Amino acid sequence: MSKTLVIFTNSYPYGNGEQYLENELIYYSNKFKRIIFIPIKVDGKARTMSENSEVLKVHSKVKFPKYMYFVIILKFINAYILEKKIRKSKITGNIITYYKLFYNAYMHSIYIIKWLKEESIKPNDITFYSYWFYHWVTVMSIIKKTFKISKFISRAHLNDIYDYLNFNFWGGLKVGSMDKIITISNHAKNYFIDNYKIKNEVLSTMRLGVKSSIKLNPINQEKKLIFVSCSSIRKEKRLDFIVSILNEIKLDIKWIHFGEGEMRDEIEQLVTQLPQNIEVEFKGFVINEKILNFYESNPIDLFLNLSSEEGIPVSLMEAISYGIPVVAIDVFGNPELVNKTTGLLFKLEDNAKTISQKIKLFINSKIDRKKIANFQKKFYSAELNYSEFEQILIHNE
Repeated sequence: MSKTLVIFTNSYPYGNGEQYLENELIYYSNKFKRIIFIPIKVDGKARTMSENSEVLKVHSKVKFPKYMYFVIILKFINAYILEKKIRKSKITGNIITYYKLFYNAYMHSIYIIKWLKEESIKPNDITFYSYWFYHWVTVMSIIKKTFKISKFISRAHLNDIYDYLNFNFWGGLKVGSMDKIITISNHAKNYFIDNYKIKNEVLSTMRLGVKSSIKLNPINQEKKLIFVSCSSIRKEKRLDFIVSILNEIKLDIKWIHFGEGEMRDEIEQLVTQLPQNIEVEFKGFVINEKILNFYESNPIDLFLNLSSEEGIPVSLMEAISYGIPVVAIDVFGNPELVNKTTGLLFKLEDNAKTISQKIKLFINSKIDRKKIANFQKKFYSAELNYSEFEQILIHNE
C-alpha cells in the first residue's frame, strides 16, 4: 500500500469546484498516511481538509542555464514524435500551442522533481492521481522519462478527452505514459480505443457514484408540477432550451434551478417572457449538501438536464438516487444512465414541442420511483464504485 497519495486538481481544495472529488475522498482518504493536493489554480481560502492532507503550490518560474532551452526543444521534438505515433488520427492542434503547453509542463516538472528528491519518497511509497486528463498528466508524462514513478493514474471525463469538443493537446504523450486511465463511461473508453494506440490493460471504466438515499423524494400532492435542474449557467447547458420547452407545456409548473454562471442575466430575461402558468426560481450557487437536503424534503416531479455536452452527469445520479425521474439528451455517456427505468432520453436535434409533448405523457404515466432509486444503488453507488477505485489507488501492481 502506498503511504503517500498525490492528487492533481484544477483548483481543489480552493474555490467551489470539484465537489464530486470532495465526495470521493471520503471513501479512501484514511487509507493513506499523507495526501498532497497539487492544484493549477490557487485562489482564496482552502476548504477544510482531513488531518493527513496538505497542499503543494507548484511554480512555473524556474531558473536554469541557457543551454537547457536546447534540451527542452530536443525533448519537445521527441515528445511530438511520440504524440504522432500514438494518435491514430492526424494532429490538428497548432504546433506552437503544442510547444507552449509542453514548455509550461516542463517547468512544472522541474519543480515537482526537485520536491520529490527533497522528500526522499521511495517510488513504491507514492501514488500519483490526476482527477482530470489535462495539464498535470502532461507534466507527469515528462517526469516519467527521467524519474522513476511506480504508479500514475488519471480519470478522464469529457472536455479532457474528446478532440471535437476541446482539442486534447498531448493526448498521445499522455496515453503512452499512463499506468491506468479510468474513464467514467464506456463511451469515453471506446473513444480512447478508436483514437489512440493503447493497451487494453491501461483502460478501465469505473463510474462515478453518489451516496444512496435512504428516503425517496416525497410525492407532490399539489396541482402545480415541480421541475428542477442543477448546473452552471453556460451556453452548452442550454437553459434557454428548457425555457422553450416550458413555454410549450400548458400546465402549471414551478421550475427551480440550482447553479450560477455567465449567462444568468440572459436566461432571467428569457424567463420574463414565459406565460403565467410557469413560475421560476433561480437559487444561484448552493453547496451540494443543501441541494441533496432539498431533494429529500421537497416534492420534485421531474429533473431536467438538456445539456449538449455531458460525460455522465453526477447531478442526474443524485436525482435518480432519490427516485426522481430525469430528462436528458442522448450525448456521450448519458444513455448509460438515462433509460426507460430512470426517465426520458431525447435526441440532440429534437425540438421543444416534441420534448414537451412527451414530457406531458410521461408525467401522466405510472412512475416507479423505487425502481429508479434501485437503478442508482446497483450501478452508481458511491459506496460500491469508490471502494473499487480505492483498490486501484492503494495497491501497487
